[in-house]
Amino acid sequence: MAQYSIITEGTPLTISDGVDTFRYFVDSAGDMLLQQLVDSVYEDIEQYTNEGGGVYRVGVRDTYWNLDCTITETGFSGDEDTDWTTINQYKLP
Repeated sequence: MAQYSIITEGTPLTISDGVDTFRYFVDSAGDMLLQQLVDSVYEDIEQYTNEGGGVYRVGVRDTYWNLDCTITETGFSGDEDTDWTTINQYKLP
């Protein structure tokens, strides 16, 4: 079963593994940033440019951690690679 969090400009997603703290954050241009908390300040690690979709989600699907973005107005209720796409994917241990 897949589980996701939708991330927008007003709703960042903060994740901690007990050692480090990270957050996915959408800036005012609609770009997605992955940031790490270092000395009480979030520093950018990766940036994903908004290609016109504008809605991001992060979650687990088929033992992979996925970062997805919509590419049409149909969005996540549509088809992969037509209405939404995977931007980045990591295999979970």
